[in-house]
Formats: sequence, C-alpha cells, structure tokens
Amino acid sequence: MQSYIVSAFILIFFFMGLGQFVNEQQMETNRSGFALAIENAAQHARMEGYFTPDIKDDMLEAIEDQTTISKSEVRVLELTETQVCTRQGFSESNQIHYKIAIPIKNVIIGASFLGITDAENMYWYPLQGSVASEKICKG
Repeated sequence: MQSYIVSAFILIFFFMGLGQFVNEQQMETNRSGFALAIENAAQHARMEGYFTPDIKDDMLEAIEDQTTISKSEVRVLELTETQVCTRQGFSESNQIHYKIAIPIKNVIIGASFLGITDAENMYWYPLQGSVASEKICKG
C-alpha cells in the first residue's frame, strides 16, 4: 500500500512538471506577443508624433489577439498622448514614451495544491521605452 501512495505522489509531481513546461511556453508566447504589439504601436506613434486614440485602441486589440490576455486587464501606466514634433538633433523633448504592463497568471501549475494563492501566483510584466518622433510640424 505504501508503494502505491508513493507512486501516486511521484506521478502527480511528474505531471505537474510536464504541465509546468507547457505553461512556461504559454507565458513566453504571451510576453513575446505583448512585446510585438507594443513595438508595432510605438512605430505607428513615431509617425504620428504621439499615441493617438486609434493607435492605443489598435495596440490593445493586438495585445488581446496575440496573447491570452483581455484588453481590460492591460495596465497603461504611461503614454505620450500629446503631439511631439521632431527637432533638429537629439532632444528628450522629441521622445514619445510608453509604459504598459500585462498580468502573467498561473505561474506555477498546481499552485493551490501547494498552498499558493492566485494573488501570489501571478506577476505584472511591464514594458517601457521611448521612440523618437518623426512628425514634422509646420510653424
């Protein structure tokens, strides 16, 4: 009987390890899809001189399409939402800034079995950066 109990626990931990590998792949897919959506939006914002409402909406849609995260879960912490015109030479004043975070949930498979709460079994993955505005303003 003891060997059956030990075998059952070994099988449980084996399958948890196998599930963790699959979970890691899904989390990486979410992180890379998120980064791609942000980079594409930043390049569009570079052309317009800021994150327009349309660019922001398209970015949130792309995050939702390329990850398993809904756009309501995305935290937009900082976006340049006023037009920035390019100046001759490098200047901090012609930079378009962004800082956005997504939740990465279910970091550990079988967390409740191990006594880990849902709040402890997640983290926020932020991306922040700047791109230079290419918008030339008249005047």
